Amino acid sequence: MGTVSIGVVVAALIASPALAGDVLVPLAANQQTIGITQYSTRIWVSNPTSAPLTFTTRFYAAGSNGLQAPPASSPLTVGAGASLVLVNAAPAGGTGMLGINGAAALGVGARMEASIGGQSVGLTEIPAITAADSFAANTVGQISGLERIASASLSDLYLFNLETKATTCSLKLFQAGGSQLATTATVILQPLQRRDFIDTINGFSIASLTDVRVQATCDKRFWLAGLVRRAAGELAFVGPAATLAASVLGGTGGGTDPPQTGDAVTFSVPGVFLNAVAGNSYKTYNLPAKQGQAYRSAVVEFDLGVRTFPNGLFTGVHSLRRAHPSRSSRILYYGLQIVNANSKTTLDLGEDEVLARGPGPWQEFHAYHLKISYDLIARRVTLEVLEGGIRKQLLAGQALHFDLSNDGHPLSVDFGQNGIADGAYYPPIGWQYSNLKVVLTP
Repeated sequence: MGTVSIGVVVAALIASPALAGDVLVPLAANQQTIGITQYSTRIWVSNPTSAPLTFTTRFYAAGSNGLQAPPASSPLTVGAGASLVLVNAAPAGGTGMLGINGAAALGVGARMEASIGGQSVGLTEIPAITAADSFAANTVGQISGLERIASASLSDLYLFNLETKATTCSLKLFQAGGSQLATTATVILQPLQRRDFIDTINGFSIASLTDVRVQATCDKRFWLAGLVRRAAGELAFVGPAATLAASVLGGTGGGTDPPQTGDAVTFSVPGVFLNAVAGNSYKTYNLPAKQGQAYRSAVVEFDLGVRTFPNGLFTGVHSLRRAHPSRSSRILYYGLQIVNANSKTTLDLGEDEVLARGPGPWQEFHAYHLKISYDLIARRVTLEVLEGGIRKQLLAGQALHFDLSNDGHPLSVDFGQNGIADGAYYPPIGWQYSNLKVVLTP
């Protein structure tokens, strides 16, 4: 870890995503020299609360096996309402990724600065990678707008393996008109590795070309980004291209229902629908999905009043399933559990030992609003937890079952559970569920 200083971050700085366990600053450099230009990253960890909060960092050198990275730093404390400024996050002359793990309320912002001869000549925001940003295995990620203009402008491509196992990726580069540059490249990334392709377009022996698009697919969870660097020192970070899979204005992002098209289904149960008590701690609803209709997404929302945690290992909270008389043919799309000892969140993704985990916001005698999206376009399951309108957790994992339909066996949403399962999963006795709403969109 490098030098740490404390200051107040003014409003002009970049927006800070909320931490939900950990985030990754993808380009963390410390006087990295390319040609005559040096690049360094400055990172702010900000605490909006009225109590001190802590976090740790871990640096992963570019091109290396992340499992062999040095251990995490000792805990660092951010004072109430303050910001901790991290400089020299990478070793001198180096570059890589900086993982930041800490309290959920902390926010992280970063920017990279270019200098020539000790004078600043360029600046760009470096957004942190969160759990919700990563691309699921075997999905397509893309970035647009890379360029090479003789020696005046160069572009670098960065590919990130976010898993603890090696991954195989395919890379394709396209011109604006759709023509692919050369053949598809196959590359292997070590666990938790960032692989850099410096001056990417020149690697195809092309001196000048603009509006280049890169398309990547990996067999593990991944991310990609680019950096455009001008000879005079200006630079611009290029993040993944957004898709049009959902609405941001007037749709789910604006707090209203998704557009209702075709055989879309909305199912609602206003008010309290389960007061979990001994002998009556489970409720299930079969959704009125049209038989044979395939749905591309399911969005489940409800309010949850948490009372005391059970004495067992886990609390069984909620699931989305498709029933079947044969156990082997049943589908668990996702299941939500809470680890009682430390209030961590677990999303069971419906396959053995495939889970998404994160530190949870859960506290006894608190009320939360939960929104879970099962999205087959993005192939992602996303859990959002809010308290008093403020997001407390955002956790995501890969959607593993692609037949979201009533195939003669109903889709159902389940809440709580009856009795103790496998000696470890306990019912949420005393907890209250209310205001259920489910939207199935074809």
